Amino acid sequence: MVGIFSINPIESVKRRLRLLPMQSAVSYPLFDVSPPKGDLASRLCFSVVTGDASPLVDEVQALRYEVFYEEMRAKGKRINRRLRRDKDHHDSYCDHLIARDEVNGCVVGAIRLLRREAARRAGGFLTAKEFNIKRLLSVEGEVLEVGRFLVHPAYRKSIAIILLWRALVEYVSHHDIEFLFGCASFSGTDPKQWYQQLTWLWRHRMAPREIRPRARRRLRISMNKHKKIMSSPHDMPPLPPLLKAYMHAGAFVGDGAVVDKKFNTTDVCVLVKSGIAVERYLSSGRTLLDFERAESGSA
Repeated sequence: MVGIFSINPIESVKRRLRLLPMQSAVSYPLFDVSPPKGDLASRLCFSVVTGDASPLVDEVQALRYEVFYEEMRAKGKRINRRLRRDKDHHDSYCDHLIARDEVNGCVVGAIRLLRREAARRAGGFLTAKEFNIKRLLSVEGEVLEVGRFLVHPAYRKSIAIILLWRALVEYVSHHDIEFLFGCASFSGTDPKQWYQQLTWLWRHRMAPREIRPRARRRLRISMNKHKKIMSSPHDMPPLPPLLKAYMHAGAFVGDGAVVDKKFNTTDVCVLVKSGIAVERYLSSGRTLLDFERAESGSA
């Protein structure tokens, strides 16, 4: 099922959100794509696909396999390796926000989204496997689990990232979401290399107690490990681009980190209160593109 919601025009960026034509299963070499040239904003179209029956979601799952398993060295089940797809039980219950380049037919990026009622039918939120999120789920209003965020390697330095984030803002507004949450990751399964970052998050971005997620006891790794005292919340240490984006959106984190050996990551639980702060940030254009440019010295 493909759902459509309108996206208001943004000055300097023309976008269309519409039903994408159903295509056959992906057959092109996913990473054998040249970086986009010209007016990419006019080439991208967005759709929201519910469930995993669409061939378009099959393309997303193929791209997820290439990014998470081939590039990031995640360890999948035998069937995932045989099919070369990152797919699981939750795919059939989620909304898949998908961006596609109409010129070359390439899936540019995607985000997997799971709301409260869909999670109930799916057996729960995936985040709950690593973190106790009962306090967060006790709040009134709709909540949204955000996961499997990815952008095609050839498009990571393009406006595609900004457009995908802005499309997420429209989805949040359309469904009247109160809180966004999910796992954000550091690369690798040795949390010691990230103690400085974890300590800064623990000291300066800990979620309020009444909504605070907490890592499952058997999995929990303390975040307050770094000996150096960081006195200012403005002294943000280097963070992965996606986690940095969340921080600039005013995100909080839960208590404790978790090592995910399957995906070769060290995870923290991130939550963001939607509304004025989130929309101001996510609609401002200061997203992953700006962070990557700044860190490379080109901004």
